Amino acid sequence: SQSVRLFSVESGKCTMTFAGHEDWARAAAFSPDGDLVASASYDGTVRVWTVATGDCVRVLSGHSDWVRAVAFSSDGSLVTSASYDGTARLWCALTGECLQTLMSHDKATRAASETSD
Repeated sequence: SQSVRLFSVESGKCTMTFAGHEDWARAAAFSPDGDLVASASYDGTVRVWTVATGDCVRVLSGHSDWVRAVAFSSDGSLVTSASYDGTARLWCALTGECLQTLMSHDKATRAASETSD
């Protein structure tokens, strides 16, 4: 699906749909405060959404292939994306600016995670 859906644990019902990707959504992650969701897609972008409204507040573009994984830093200030283009990118969660591009030693970067170190 080109959207990401949020479900209530209590009712099992969909409470929010984040729609806007141009291809399949591959992964999603919540910000530590729970206010934002970042989604990774086959369209090569990461989108950042507000949980309260479902609005897309940022589109993180720069990968040349599909984005496989996404994660927020523990303080919510950074978003990391991992792409099949062999890169991981660090983004400013507030502005959407790409702060750093890390090259993989093989074709695909398959996971994203951050630490406070």
